[in-house]
Amino acid sequence: MYFKFLFSLVLPILSFANLSSDRSDYQKIILDDYYSHAKPKDAKDKTTQNYKVRSALGIILDCSKYDFSLIRKMNNGKDPDKIHLVCKSGTFDIELNLHGETIIDKTTAHSIGEEKEFKGFEKGDTPILGIGTLAITGTKAQMLTYWVSMMDIE
Repeated sequence: MYFKFLFSLVLPILSFANLSSDRSDYQKIILDDYYSHAKPKDAKDKTTQNYKVRSALGIILDCSKYDFSLIRKMNNGKDPDKIHLVCKSGTFDIELNLHGETIIDKTTAHSIGEEKEFKGFEKGDTPILGIGTLAITGTKAQMLTYWVSMMDIE
């Protein structure tokens, strides 16, 4: 009887833990210059497209095949280290994984300024996604953005 009672307490906790860490519904988007709205002046193809993303609590940004050499060149030889996200629920910074996947959700998005919680990607929103470096000079912080795109949340 005691074990049955204990099991009835533990099972809901385990189920909640699985739900809160479940990222199977997160859409994966690939970092690609085709979606960049910041094209070099001498770019042959200046066509841009917004990412089409399903409404969800988060997404996965895959950088594993992206060549960051141009960004490094513009950034004094340094790799970018941040994703800057501006959306309905606020403005957020996310640590960037240059060599693989970066999860963008409430567990990784850190609010800038107003201490808001990231609520996910809401239908009808058009978030701005920037990649760059957070530069801190004295008491000022500035996001130096070298790659920028938008997302249409469906």
